[in-house]
Amino acid sequence: MKNNYIIGIILILLGVGFLVQRFLPGFYFNNIIHTYWPLILIIIGLVKLSDKNSSKITGIIILLIGAYFQSYNLNLIHFSFWDIFWPIILLIIGFNLLIPKMRNSKKYQVGEENSKSTIESFCLFSGLHTLNQSSSFKGGNVTVLFGGADIDLRGANISEGEAYLELNAFFGGIDVFVPENWRVEVSGLPIFGGWSNKTPINSDPNAPILNITCLAAFGGIEIK
Repeated sequence: MKNNYIIGIILILLGVGFLVQRFLPGFYFNNIIHTYWPLILIIIGLVKLSDKNSSKITGIIILLIGAYFQSYNLNLIHFSFWDIFWPIILLIIGFNLLIPKMRNSKKYQVGEENSKSTIESFCLFSGLHTLNQSSSFKGGNVTVLFGGADIDLRGANISEGEAYLELNAFFGGIDVFVPENWRVEVSGLPIFGGWSNKTPINSDPNAPILNITCLAAFGGIEIK
């Protein structure tokens, strides 16, 4: 829900800016957008860092990308993004090996079944296939960076009415399979990527609800 508010506020500000440009000669909102659009990424990154239920790794990645492009647009730095791309990837790999929380998040291996109520996983240049059969699924977060993830929830059950799942795909893809009796509500932000909800419409007011927040940057997310 917080993501919807942030996106809504950004869209309102953009609409106001373009209207002012239309009726106020000399005000060039297009130039402002061209220079300061990375602030949107910075805001999203800060929101994710402040949200205890969001992936901190995702927040840091978005914040750093936004900070780079904003600095570049303001001529504070003069090197190409691709000049620092691979060093950043190496840093992420290094932190992934050193930080226990990240290392433990790889406990869901290919083909493994589990009954835990939450899923927490970070995939870097790797793949994830997990079959969750929890009787009280609550959600979690999955982030893939140059990797892929298949999350099978068809054997799981939501016992408390709603569950919340955060999915982040950077240069990768995520597929989620859900039971037919669930109602899936998806919100998201595509950045040169996309997400799609292919689950059938469920009008049952008592159906378990899976709330999914998606961020697809140069990647794709599908819920089936």
